[in-house]
Amino acid sequence: MRPRPGRFAFTHRFLPGWKDPTTFPRRSVFRAARSVALAAALIILPGAAPLASPAADAAEETPPPPSLADQLADAAQAGASGAEELADAVGLPATGPGSLQVDDDGRVSATVTFETRPSAEQIDAVRQLARVDRVYRLSPSVAVAVSPAQLSALAALPGVVAVAPDLRAAVGTSSSSAAARPATAAAESCRSVPVDADEPLKTALARDAFDVDGSGVTIGILSDSYATSATATTTPAEDVSAGVLPGPGNPCGYDTPVEVLADHPGGSDEGRGMAQIVHGIAPGARILFASGFGGMIDMAENILALADAGADIIVDDISYVTEPHFQQGIVSSAIEMVKADGVAYYTSAGNANAVGADGTPSEGLPIAGWQAPEYRGVACPEWVWVPEEVVAYDCLDFDPGDGVDPVQSVGLLATPSAPTFALGWGEPQGAVASHFSLQLYSDEPVPALVAAGVTPDPQVPMEMLTVSPVPTDGEYGFVVVRDLTGDVAPPPAVWIGTFGNGTALAWREYDRDAGGDLVGAVINGHNGDGSGVSVAAASWDYPWEPESFSSPGPGTILFEPYDPYGPPSAAYSEPITVAAPQITGVDGERTSFFESPFDEDGEVVYRFYGTSAAAPSVAAVHALALEYAPGASPADILTATEATAAEMNNPYWRVMPDAHVYGAGLADAHALLAALPDPTPTPEPTSPEPTPEPTSSQTAAPSPAAASAEPARLAASGSTPPLSAAFLAALLIAGGVAITWTRRTRRRRSP
Repeated sequence: MRPRPGRFAFTHRFLPGWKDPTTFPRRSVFRAARSVALAAALIILPGAAPLASPAADAAEETPPPPSLADQLADAAQAGASGAEELADAVGLPATGPGSLQVDDDGRVSATVTFETRPSAEQIDAVRQLARVDRVYRLSPSVAVAVSPAQLSALAALPGVVAVAPDLRAAVGTSSSSAAARPATAAAESCRSVPVDADEPLKTALARDAFDVDGSGVTIGILSDSYATSATATTTPAEDVSAGVLPGPGNPCGYDTPVEVLADHPGGSDEGRGMAQIVHGIAPGARILFASGFGGMIDMAENILALADAGADIIVDDISYVTEPHFQQGIVSSAIEMVKADGVAYYTSAGNANAVGADGTPSEGLPIAGWQAPEYRGVACPEWVWVPEEVVAYDCLDFDPGDGVDPVQSVGLLATPSAPTFALGWGEPQGAVASHFSLQLYSDEPVPALVAAGVTPDPQVPMEMLTVSPVPTDGEYGFVVVRDLTGDVAPPPAVWIGTFGNGTALAWREYDRDAGGDLVGAVINGHNGDGSGVSVAAASWDYPWEPESFSSPGPGTILFEPYDPYGPPSAAYSEPITVAAPQITGVDGERTSFFESPFDEDGEVVYRFYGTSAAAPSVAAVHALALEYAPGASPADILTATEATAAEMNNPYWRVMPDAHVYGAGLADAHALLAALPDPTPTPEPTSPEPTPEPTSSQTAAPSPAAASAEPARLAASGSTPPLSAAFLAALLIAGGVAITWTRRTRRRRSP
């Protein structure tokens, strides 16, 4: 039997700096807790309710635990101010993904959500307490900048159902320490930087063989910012002069400038790096940019804005910890809307994977995510912390078999930034009935609480836990506590995964699929729920194997899409397994300024690593295909892209299918265009075309696949049930302004 962490019977070499397990007691305190929990479980009669401690028969319903907004208001009233002090007070990272967005005046960006579309009087009431930045049309919500001390007052306004701080999103950038192969010199080129994606994706071959460069196609990009970085080594104007962006003065003759619809202050200009990748592969394409960093609803609105501005293809590299894990949220709804209008949508899979470290029993295994089909309640260890107002509770049993284990042991490594973990559970957004606390403990004689989760948005069944200060190398234990005070909802599915990146996770006790539990899948939100085409990453100079950080799937959907204007979404009759990622692009491409500097033959060059770079590379391949076959639909091009993808190696083949790691394989632009139908001139009509008569027939709405021997799957195109009539009707009358989605006639290149 393979030894597990906690027994300290390692058979591999130890990690540098790791405490020698043979010096530990043979029975850790976490193992002792399991024995106690098992003994308690043995006295529970079959069919009995989950064990609660210490008062399972409590009848009075208690209010939900304090939200993040409540905690921030309390911290501000206690004297905390500024991003760092506030973050420290509530257990958030001070910077980076999951951190607060605080302006120079100390105001926090937040979203105020009402029961129904707010009236002018209600918005005026918000203005008395905060600066209103945007009134949304996709949701009965407004974006505000507010003093933390006023958050509770905002939540108390009539009609308000939630106030949620807009935590900073994660982007799919990953700094690489690997030595990069020197790029081929851009000799005799009008560009100052070579296009490193051309060889692995065969895009130069496709441009030459099929006489395409993306002309007539518009690509919209969503990322953090385009031109607001204070540390970028180049400006957009300098990038145009260098030939790596289009605009007046571009030495290659591509003079249509990038159009910025909405930027975001204080970003890294990652969107400009993505634009350089797009321009290198499809230099004739028109490029649009809009920030997706203003919160989930703001991102959703900017997706619609890009489509309204003419985007044929949209690509993003953004992940929000507040997106629901088991349901399509507001961002996904916006994606489905533009897809229905003929827009292709690509998204980065994310960089959250964790691979078991050398010298541990999890060595080489993908371990970033852990998921159970149903919460299993057992007695908690006596040392678990709970608030005084919680009088009945239990803990999650991590053991998928007959044993009882309320603690999942993990190994954590010291990393440059504080690691963040997310807990999601299977309840619909807007109807959260269960209350959980994700907690991390040290492995000591009396385990000490290292960190506890916070709930960013009380309407979303997600919690995040940040380990700050950064942990030292060693063994820790995850515990999930459920509040049983008052009415108890049916036990939902649960998922725990890394957020942003998984480099701190060295091993986990339960590191393989077993008993219905799934290990490894870490794609979350729209990045893996079937709305967009999810893109994995492989290095430009070794494209046959995915990057170790590239997030594996699949996704799991339990509920119909979230409708901010309707009742809580119904559950599907069976879980839907979503194919994600679907395709692989390349990263590590050279740019003029972003993101990691390397010394290559005495020259400092910048290379862009992460699924943030891979996603635009595939979106640009789609642009070449669309120019060549302008009549092809997004589904046609995706199907052909998957069918012609190059084979790859799966480093996790023993425990995870290829499709969950890199989708169909590496995109091959030349093979893709060769598989598309030859473009033919559109004949001029010789007589007026008859006007089609309307019919009473309706297009059947897709539905979840019936239960079968294989898991139900969404279609490869990511099709999902349609948005509700209430949601669409609300959009059509938003603010009394009709929203039209009439497509522009795409400019076609002459055959």
